[in-house]
Amino acid sequence: MADLLAATSLLATIIAVLYSVWYPEIESSREIKPERKRADRDPQIRQVEATLRTRAIPLMTAGCLLCVVLAPELLRVLGATVRAVESGLSGSWPPYDTLAAAFVVSYAFLVSLASLAAAQVLGLWQQMSSLRRRNPD
Repeated sequence: MADLLAATSLLATIIAVLYSVWYPEIESSREIKPERKRADRDPQIRQVEATLRTRAIPLMTAGCLLCVVLAPELLRVLGATVRAVESGLSGSWPPYDTLAAAFVVSYAFLVSLASLAAAQVLGLWQQMSSLRRRNPD
């Protein structure tokens, strides 16, 4: 469990650092005000597409893949916790597993990062759709 916790924490930290480094670029692409003429919006569209393709989608994909890969272990830990609590109700309380609890917290942090990245992808997708419309209003 210690190796799993270390790997989960390390990978979640990498995703968090990339997210914090890329966040200003993602936000600036989301806040672009569309130009009136379609030809003037082409550079804006290219900027949003590049940010989506090279920043937002890779972050979301990495976070979601890691969540999927670690989900079976999370379910195992939660199942063991439920069984321990059920058995603890009839007798002595089961021992506390600090590593398992830390893994669950790390997994929750990872899910929140993946959710934030997914929200950024959605926002950039909406921005790109807005820029591609005939009339930006």
